[in-house]
Amino acid sequence: PKMNITHLYMTNSWYRYTIDYRLGLFLNATIKAFKGFNEEMSSMKLMVLQNRLVLDLLVAQEGGVCKMLNDTCCTFIPDNNDEGHIVTEALHQLEKVQSWRWQIP
Repeated sequence: PKMNITHLYMTNSWYRYTIDYRLGLFLNATIKAFKGFNEEMSSMKLMVLQNRLVLDLLVAQEGGVCKMLNDTCCTFIPDNNDEGHIVTEALHQLEKVQSWRWQIP
């Protein structure tokens, strides 16, 4: 069967619209997940540090947690949720792409 140019153009435009729509859904879901992840990780970091403080106070007479754990003692938890860090920068990039207006002729 013969296809005319208008039919091809309309079909191509339809596919581009649906891809744009699905990309928008994907970006919205990804941004929502990142924001939820950031919130959860920030809360978990605070809880871990609070628990560590209490544990250190409880075992202070024995030299603290680090003396008990020796080489495996760690108090540093990277905060990639702060401005300028990996997670936040990725989120900003996704939000920037989300704000683009796709031009479909």
